[in-house]
Amino acid sequence: MKFTRLQFKVLRVWLRYHASGYGIGQWFRTCWKHWLLLGAMCAWSYYFVVPGSAAVGWGFFGLCLGAFLRDIGYYQVGRRAWPVTDRVIDWKQVQELVDAHDKPV
Repeated sequence: MKFTRLQFKVLRVWLRYHASGYGIGQWFRTCWKHWLLLGAMCAWSYYFVVPGSAAVGWGFFGLCLGAFLRDIGYYQVGRRAWPVTDRVIDWKQVQELVDAHDKPV
């Protein structure tokens, strides 16, 4: 089976969670770019609220807030499921897969 870049990225992130724990700091390090984009969209929506397109501005703001709350929900579910996931995954095999991908042929 051939893995994609995204799949290897997920394996590396899970290895980091396995080594350091699945905390809010580790999770934030993983998805800070997405939150920065959400923050930029939220700030951009402010410029619609002020000049007079309040419906459009509040709509974008609501979308950003909903996406942020969705991410918090994903974190809560992942945090609760992590002990089972950590125990079930064969970490030696994951480490071998990541090492094989990182080494040049």
